Order: sequence, then structure tokens, then C-alpha cells
Amino acid sequence: MIHHAARRFCLLATILGTSSIVPLAQAASTTVRLNTMSGTCVATTNDAAGVHLDPAGSDALVVDGVTLSEQPANSHACQPAGSSSADFQLSPIVVSEDANGTVTTFTPAINVPFYVNWSVGPDATTCVRTGSSNINASTMDGWVLGSVLSAPAGVHHEAVTPKQAGDYSFGVICSNATGYKTGAAPHVPPSDTTPITIIPTITPSTVDTGAPPVPDTITVSAPANAALANMSCTGSVQTAAGATSPGWIGWSGAFSIPASGALSQSVTVPTSIAAGTYTFTLNCALGQQTANGQASLVVQDPALPSACPSTIPAGDPRLAGQADTSQRVRMNIADIKYGVVPQGVRQNVRFDEFKNIWGYNAPTTPPPPVEWPGIIGSSPGFLMPRSGYFAVKFTTGATAPSPGAGYFASSTYGGSIALSTSISETCADFAGDPAVNACYARNVQADDGGTLNWLFGNQPSTKWFCYLKPNTTYYMNVMFSSTTEGNSRCGVGATACHVMYVRR
Repeated sequence: MIHHAARRFCLLATILGTSSIVPLAQAASTTVRLNTMSGTCVATTNDAAGVHLDPAGSDALVVDGVTLSEQPANSHACQPAGSSSADFQLSPIVVSEDANGTVTTFTPAINVPFYVNWSVGPDATTCVRTGSSNINASTMDGWVLGSVLSAPAGVHHEAVTPKQAGDYSFGVICSNATGYKTGAAPHVPPSDTTPITIIPTITPSTVDTGAPPVPDTITVSAPANAALANMSCTGSVQTAAGATSPGWIGWSGAFSIPASGALSQSVTVPTSIAAGTYTFTLNCALGQQTANGQASLVVQDPALPSACPSTIPAGDPRLAGQADTSQRVRMNIADIKYGVVPQGVRQNVRFDEFKNIWGYNAPTTPPPPVEWPGIIGSSPGFLMPRSGYFAVKFTTGATAPSPGAGYFASSTYGGSIALSTSISETCADFAGDPAVNACYARNVQADDGGTLNWLFGNQPSTKWFCYLKPNTTYYMNVMFSSTTEGNSRCGVGATACHVMYVRR
């Protein structure tokens, strides 16, 4: 900083004598030649007290009684003798939307790159990037203050990406052995920090309750938007009542939108989820820019096969022969534990297919489950409404399974009141006579006794065996024989009783 009378000039200086550097305080007459920040060469001639340090104690030089004279543009007055030329050409710096430096009128946006364009002549040996003090790793990618370019000669189109709103300016200081020149860019207008509205799409938009063979997955997606690139997001799910619904793997918690700016999250639907409408909320941020959005998912109870009634009316022919022909209501879903000492629970299991029940023998059995005839020894235990029934479907193959025979038993340890069961080509069919057809059983006690003794074969069933034909769809039908019976394991007043029907 050099003081002249009451005025100050911001100059970077090379201080020279007429032929050599002289002690400033001893010189009677000293010429100081200065390069200003704009590159103008100014000569100052001191005719009085000389050049001395600022008596106020700063590091500034004070020049008293000087005459300032701008030197001709082609003058080499500011170059010491014997040095290389400092008259290299440094272009003005231009900020543009495109990489060619032509689109200079535009509105920058956070996370969207633009370009700093400049050029320098061949005599420059190094250039240093400069700029406004708010440029740092948190606010800007692509422009590092103080970074040095060696052999910088040529045209430069440097991509920079603002990460936060603000006014930014860019500059370079280029030099060779003796000189420097600078360029400065116009301020970049603040980026728009209006929150971005994301409109996600959930595919599929409707899923069923319960645990299918493979857990339901949905995809939450939104079209690519460069302004969303690399944003950090938090996802949450709310019930219709506004309560948080946990356990949506892939959405509940933190994740990031990739550099493409396209949102695409694969989300696992919790098996314990209840029917209802769920709102997916998304909140994202990068620097000062934020984005948010919402989408809805409908969860419904699974549709039942049309062949199976939701209700068997009292006295219906399908209940013929039963001691209790009261109305029965179909059970769609239940939690299942396996074994006398269960190690866990499968929640909200769909009672629509045989494999969903007897295709597992533990909560951790990996999907896909075992198709009919399931796992030997599978012992699912669950609660069923006293006036309920369930029917699960299976289809036999073209050839006999191995083994080609089996039976079912109500467990001594896991059962409760008596069951009526059947294997029939008709859903909810409990009307057959066990005395002549082994595909039906009534009043099955929880004593591990064998029922529904089946064989694979294309012939009529007998009272000894329930023959199952190849390539045929059947239903396994189960209900309590009585809607009023009670015992020590399930009292008369209980609304639901325990079932453990073991595959043998």
C-alpha cells in the first residue's frame, strides 16, 4: 500500500533505481516504477523527503512529494534490465454457461456447472487462481484459491460448480521471472435457493398386506434433475393418522441421490404392515439448496381366490355333516411360529397358498419356499378365530413328489380344540364323509394322530388314502369343529384358539 498525500493507491510494486536498487532512505531522488492491479505501469519520482515506512506503524510505504506519470503502453519501464518480458497477454476473465465462453447471460444454479474462461500468452510461466474469499471446498467445486498452473499458456475453459448460494468472483495472477498481470470476473449472481419440489412416483402404487414368498418391493423414483445431484436425503413413512411407520428398508433413514440427479430407491415393504394409505416423505439438502417431496402407497388385504368365499353361511351345504354348522369367516392373514420352542415369528403371513404355510419350517427359511408337498416336519403354529376357517391352494405336478405320500397331525403341544380338515378340489369344502373318503377329517384332536393320509396317484380316494391326481389344483381346508367348544388350552370365552397342524 503506497500513500500519496491523503490518497491511497492499491498497487503491487517493483522498486527500482535508475541502474540499480538503492537504499530508499538515502536517495536524494528516487524513481519508483509500479504495476497496478489493472496492469498499468506508473512511474513515481521522489523529489523531497524520499520513500519511507508509514510512521503509523503499518507495513505500507509512504511517498512524499512525488509526481505520478503513466508510462506508454509499449514501455518496458517497469521491467528490470536483463529480465524476460512481462508483457504477456492475459485476457479478461469471462464467466459463461457454455464451455466456449459465448453464453454469458444466464442464471447460475446450485450444483449446475458453469465455466470460467480466460487465456494467457506464451511468456507467462505460472498462473495462480484467485477470487472472492467465499470460494472454498464447501461452496465451490473446480476452482481452488491459490492453486498454481505451471506452463499455463493458452486458452482455458474451466468448469466450476457452485454448491452454495452466493456472489463469486474469479481471477488469475500470471507471472514470469519479473512481472504479473491479473484478470477479474464479474460477480456471479446468487444461485436460486427456492426449495425444489420433487414429485416421486411409487411403483406399484398398491401392494398387499402379509408376507409373500419373496417380500414385496416397491420403487420410489423421480425424473433426473441436475439440481438434485449428490443431495443427501432422509426418507420417512407416515400412516394416515400421521404416526411414523418404521422398517421400510431402502427408504426409512438416510440415502443420497446419485450424480445423475435421478431418484430411484428400491424399498422393501415391511411384512408387519397393516392395510391403509402410507405417505412417503423425502427431505434433501446440499449446501443451502433443499428439496422435498411426497408420494402415497396403498396397502390392502390380499384379494382372495374367487373360488373361496369370505363367509360360509350357517347351514351351508359345504358344512354338511359337521356337528356345528355355524357361519365361518375366512382367515386371510396370521402370524406363524414354527416348532414347540419357536425361534421367531413370520408376521402377517398370507393364508392363500400352501407353500406360504408348510413351505417353511422356521422364520429364517430363505425364499422361495418349498412348493407342495412342503417340508416334512414343518410345524406351523398360529391363532385362528374360533369361527374362522382357512383354505390354501396348491397344484400337484406331473410326476410323484419324493416321497409320494404323507399325512397331517394336530400337535399335542401346539394344538388346542378339535379341527375339521379336508383336501378338496373345492375351496371351503368340509362336507365329505371321512368314513368313506380319507380326504376329509372331523373332530381331529390335538394328539398327534394321523389325518388326511394322502398318496400321489390317479385313482379314486378310499377311506384309507386320499389320492391326489397329477396336474390338479387342490385346497387344504381347515376350521375348528365347534365354535363353542372349550378346553384347558382354549377356554369357552376365547375368541381365537391355537392351531399347530404338522406336515408328516
